Amino acid sequence: MLRSLKTLQGYNVTTLDGPLGTVVDFYLGDVSLAVRYVVVDTGKLFSGRKVLLSPTALGEPDWATKALPVNHTREQVRTSPSIDLHKPVSRLQEEALHKHYAWTAYWAPSVPVGVSAPGEEKTPSKEDEVKSNLRSLSEVIGYKVGSLDGEAGTLDDFIVDDEQWVLRMLVVNTGGPVLAKPVVLTIRWVGRFSWDESTVFIDKQREDVAEAPTFDPTEPINEEVETRFYDYFGRLAGKI
Repeated sequence: MLRSLKTLQGYNVTTLDGPLGTVVDFYLGDVSLAVRYVVVDTGKLFSGRKVLLSPTALGEPDWATKALPVNHTREQVRTSPSIDLHKPVSRLQEEALHKHYAWTAYWAPSVPVGVSAPGEEKTPSKEDEVKSNLRSLSEVIGYKVGSLDGEAGTLDDFIVDDEQWVLRMLVVNTGGPVLAKPVVLTIRWVGRFSWDESTVFIDKQREDVAEAPTFDPTEPINEEVETRFYDYFGRLAGKI
């Protein structure tokens, strides 16, 4: 099912043996455009500590109760490696996290964490220790959206497939802060993300963006709504 990432913020996260906290953010892969981690605020449970959980550990979100189940115990989360989320998350930190939970490494799915693939160095370089390929949702919301003929709005949200946790669509505010008009665009229209310019470049005209289907964050993305989105994208499939 398709879901808005922003509407998932605030969902109550529940482990195998009790409540854990609430969803406050997401980390996205800056190349793959997939959700790599859910950021959970544990509140008073673990003294306000924020933890990262892989989508592979999540069950199906419940729209009605705003609940997100996790296939781990609270003790597993409590004893997981602490990560300072005010700094970039390094690959070494990710490896420690994946090893703790026995998650499959998304950067090398066929190779278990802690085992070097043929030709790989066993000891990460200093660059690998500090390099981050992750971007938080809170960081990218508000990015400018550039079309083929000028600025088309600002990035307001992402819509993901909650089975694979891959970005399928983006929500763009085309009306400014006062007269907001959020529209939905397929991720296939994205030419590139420029992290240095804080801009998403779309391979379409401003008119195509402005006329895209509107998005109502209070409306579940059911089959009828999804069909309406893809009908519009299909009609413009051959237009540059």
